[in-house]
Amino acid sequence: MSNKGSGAAVLILVGALALYASIDLSEPQKKFAADWKPKNPATFYANICDEMDRCVRYGHARHDCAAAGNIDECVSIKTNGLSGAYCSDDGKNTGIPEQVSPSLLQCFAFRAERHLEQSDRPK
Repeated sequence: MSNKGSGAAVLILVGALALYASIDLSEPQKKFAADWKPKNPATFYANICDEMDRCVRYGHARHDCAAAGNIDECVSIKTNGLSGAYCSDDGKNTGIPEQVSPSLLQCFAFRAERHLEQSDRPK
């Protein structure tokens, strides 16, 4: 193997280890998941990540629609009917405590794991 190939392999290995380590849940996250008793904590947190993303989109739409005559209709159009029930006007998710919200790296890892689980299911 050439030096270039070895460097790439090491970089991939380090990236994979960092990704694997990022899935580790903090103690508050473990307790929060235990309270809900999900079948799979990674899928549970991937869904929370999706909800956090929806709130960010909702917050952007609220900001963009601030000067609209009918702000609710404008937000509904911009978010494709997204409900902002657990979202603050600035795009934060109000239904999930801050200390249990997954990081961006955790969200990436949880979604990748959820995708792999879904692709392994028989059709």
